[in-house]
Amino acid sequence: MVTDDNTLVYMSYQGLRAGQQSVLDHLAAGEDIDPREFYMRTICKFETADGKYDWLNQLLAAETGQRFPDRVIYDIHQII
Repeated sequence: MVTDDNTLVYMSYQGLRAGQQSVLDHLAAGEDIDPREFYMRTICKFETADGKYDWLNQLLAAETGQRFPDRVIYDIHQII
């Protein structure tokens, strides 16, 4: 990803998405599904060489996600 001031930040993540098979099938087909109908959680890690954003290299974060036909929205929170 790229920040507003044009700094490159690499984000890696691992997580899971679970729910009733019929709901997951609709998601896989690209349909718009209410995010309350399934469970999506991820652990995120960031890497950057820019000193201004070095604090991201020390950060572990958890996120909840919502998947829509044309985009995915992540709500990311630092784990303290």
